[in-house]
Amino acid sequence: MIIYFLLIYNLVVMNDINKKEIIQILSKNNLTFCSAESITGGAFASSFVKIKGISNFFDGSFICYSNKYKYNILKVNKNIEIVSSEMANELSINSRKILGSNISISFTGNASSNGIESKLKGLSYISITNGSFIESTKYISKLNDRTEIINDTVEFGIEFFKKFLLKYY
Repeated sequence: MIIYFLLIYNLVVMNDINKKEIIQILSKNNLTFCSAESITGGAFASSFVKIKGISNFFDGSFICYSNKYKYNILKVNKNIEIVSSEMANELSINSRKILGSNISISFTGNASSNGIESKLKGLSYISITNGSFIESTKYISKLNDRTEIINDTVEFGIEFFKKFLLKYY
């Protein structure tokens, strides 16, 4: 139990450091960002909106949990698998266009054992685009609890976002 607590504490501290670095890069380059979240259900956006002054950089988030929402609001291709890098790419591209942000990050995946499209529990795809470049990654959380999988995916997404910013800015 103590090891688990130390691991969680370390993740939270690193997460805060990563978010501060992200905000510094966004500020230095006068950039805004948005998100489109399915598996994370708004947890990524929530982790940022707790930061004072974030409205200078964060335009908003789509919590596109249902497929109907993805198709009707974000206009993604209905022929793409929901849990795929292609879907993550479409979510980030389309949310960026709709909100007019410089950068968008998206999350799609499966946090349940019932398996969307028979996909592995803990499997997610994250995509980031700035209009010129798009990068996506596959992530598999090894945690078992639904909430832990979501939080773990957000932590990974924050690190991925920071790496994207460092690479292109």
